[in-house]
Amino acid sequence: MLLALAAVRRSSCSRTTEVIAVDQRSDGNRPLFEKDGFVAWTANVPGSRGRYLALFNTRDRSPLDAPPPAGSADLAGAEVRVALAELGLPARCRVRDLWTHDTLSSAERELVAVVPWHGARLYRLSPEG
Repeated sequence: MLLALAAVRRSSCSRTTEVIAVDQRSDGNRPLFEKDGFVAWTANVPGSRGRYLALFNTRDRSPLDAPPPAGSADLAGAEVRVALAELGLPARCRVRDLWTHDTLSSAERELVAVVPWHGARLYRLSPEG
């Protein structure tokens, strides 16, 4: 996760406590997948059953006269789906966007995120209940 977050450190968002905690306090950091131009890293949230999830989109935006790539949500980015079971999480989790500081809708069975072209997203997922 440390290598995956190198770009995050250069961002002004990395000054937040939540993002710094991912870098300095997470453990069990590992790649989850690299496929179809998407990369995902995950890490444990110490003292909790939660997981951090970093998603990266290495895809180029389609030319304007070409159809968007499969799974594309719109021109803002591409949709990435991650099954909660792949993270060792139960079927329903709370989702927090660590860069925007927003608590999002709960994820059921999978997290669906639109990741900007050549962009990234960083989440904390916490089991409900």
